[in-house]
Amino acid sequence: MPDTATNCPSRWHYVIGAAVIGLGFILSLVILITSITNAFPDIRIVVPGTHELELESTGTYTIFYEYRSTVDGKKYLTGESLSTISGIDIRLESKGDAQQIPLENPFGSTSYTVGSRSGESLFEFDIDEPGEYILTAEYENDRTEPEVVFAIGQFDIWGTVLSFFGIGFAGFAIGAFIIIRAFIKRRNAGRQAQTA
Repeated sequence: MPDTATNCPSRWHYVIGAAVIGLGFILSLVILITSITNAFPDIRIVVPGTHELELESTGTYTIFYEYRSTVDGKKYLTGESLSTISGIDIRLESKGDAQQIPLENPFGSTSYTVGSRSGESLFEFDIDEPGEYILTAEYENDRTEPEVVFAIGQFDIWGTVLSFFGIGFAGFAIGAFIIIRAFIKRRNAGRQAQTA
């Protein structure tokens, strides 16, 4: 509480400012860890073949080649090189009206390793409506090997990083303002006391 005689903030304002800075850093770190943990693609399919996908939200999805994976108890270690899946044709369409969904090369390469899973981005696509979609992946010349795992999910790493820095900076700015304001007021109050 400020001293009403001098309008001088107490030293507790320094503690409060430091606490705000620390809280902002901790909150941004929690959000970063949570976002990264939840960002790994949770839909996994074995191709070649045709699969029905339930996509629950709109936005951008990424198709990953998951070269180290386990699906239905079977382990897949198919090699990190994308040449493993050369000659594979991938098509995606909505189940209701068979509308083709364009697949585009991702903006920059994205890879991940979490636990026993590792993957590399292949394609991105956007959907305007959640619902059921059909993904078909076939090799040229009707080949059926090698069987590989594709993982599909929303992987917004840039949004996660921006949230981390945004919250951290906001906490730092507010905390620093409290500390600097208290310092200036205490210094001015000290000078007034000396000249009184």
